[in-house]
Amino acid sequence: MHELTIERNFAMPVEKLFDAFTQPETITKWFAPENLECTEAKVDLKVGGQYSIRMDGDDEPHIVVGEYLVIEPHSKLVFSWRWHTRETTTRVSLAFKALDNNNSQLLLKHDQFPDQELSDKHNQGWMGCLASLEKYINTELVKTTA
Repeated sequence: MHELTIERNFAMPVEKLFDAFTQPETITKWFAPENLECTEAKVDLKVGGQYSIRMDGDDEPHIVVGEYLVIEPHSKLVFSWRWHTRETTTRVSLAFKALDNNNSQLLLKHDQFPDQELSDKHNQGWMGCLASLEKYINTELVKTTA
């Protein structure tokens, strides 16, 4: 099995970073690479709860679905990941760490890929999503400090 790991720091409190991955109204503001837009997010935030995230912007919708496996508020989030048109299910593990009151670290591990090509495609997608999250954070900080 193949996996990818991304570590990134964000200029936001760890609580808000955790919320960015768990609150539908926030997810829709950033969860898509630059060429797509997140148009819908459904979240049942409990172990065994389901989620779905829809991204649009090209020929067909990209919808990811899964189940929450571990939820430790502001610390850890683990969920299954499956594109609605595919059979392959993988797993995403997010570890959140406060660096100080206004900065936090995200360690993202996405594993159980059947091949390196699929892992590489998801790495590219995650990098695009995290760049969108960074852009969202910068836009929101400008709004709140203006």
